[in-house]
Amino acid sequence: MRVAAAGALALSVAALIAPGAQAAVLSASPNATLTASGFTITLGGGAGFTFTSADTGYGPGAAVATTGTGQVTTFFGSVADFGSGSSIDQAGELYTFAAYPAAAGNGLIPFSAADDFIGLAFTQDGAVHFGYAEVNGAELVSYGYETMANTSILTGATQAVPEPASLALVAIGSFGLTVLRRRRRQA
Repeated sequence: MRVAAAGALALSVAALIAPGAQAAVLSASPNATLTASGFTITLGGGAGFTFTSADTGYGPGAAVATTGTGQVTTFFGSVADFGSGSSIDQAGELYTFAAYPAAAGNGLIPFSAADDFIGLAFTQDGAVHFGYAEVNGAELVSYGYETMANTSILTGATQAVPEPASLALVAIGSFGLTVLRRRRRQA
């Protein structure tokens, strides 16, 4: 019984520590309708990505502006978009990364009237992290980024961002099981 209680406690501690120790894709699905005021994603290193509604020439779509260390994929000077399952990394053969301080003009995501992905990059602690944003028309569907620096990410890769409250509940539950097992053994 003592081994089982210690194992449960060790597992809960490992669950709390592990996310920072290994690579993981963190993602969210805001399903936010874009307006003129936009929707801003803030990632590490002071990187910001503001998505606004825009007319793509193919229907309602999206545009993006960056702040801080934020950059997006670009092809011949304008934002480049991709399909699901595309690899986003520094070795992009057909694209580079660029900052867009204003969404007007080249910040327009060209075909975002359909379901499209753009690559994101930001610098944190001197290292580059890669991510993606999924837009469909004038909606920001989802976004995600790789927690391990200099590691490629596939567009559409998801792993829910664990909420601190959820992690705390796991730890409290494991602690409660440990106390309960000790009481039963002593009785």
